[in-house]
Amino acid sequence: PEHALFIDGVLIPVRELVNGISIVPALPEGTEVIEYFQILLDSHEVILAEGAPIETYLLRGRDYESFTNFIEYERLYGHEPRPALTPFAPLVSYNGGRAHLKALLLLGMSPFVQVRDPVGSAYERLATRADELVR
Repeated sequence: PEHALFIDGVLIPVRELVNGISIVPALPEGTEVIEYFQILLDSHEVILAEGAPIETYLLRGRDYESFTNFIEYERLYGHEPRPALTPFAPLVSYNGGRAHLKALLLLGMSPFVQVRDPVGSAYERLATRADELVR
């Protein structure tokens, strides 16, 4: 849920797009465990995974120590910390109290002032599409 999709020129964490219809936090049918594979490049990039534009791993200092293959990673690449990567595009989300307050203010202002809210716009488009698919 923390990995981001690249939509309208920004990175939006998937958790912000959950709509309960077409995007739900669930395991695929018949699956009990999900195994994650992080793709770490020399720079933060957007790649296609199953046709969706997603971000590669955004390394920030030594956070690779949480990798399950941490020992193998250090053996291959050394134990010197790699520099933190610069995000491919702006990361936008409603994470945290200040971000939620900003989102509420944008929502309140939107009938009067044209305000760009990339998370809200993407969510609305995906929710509309989900409604059309259900009908």
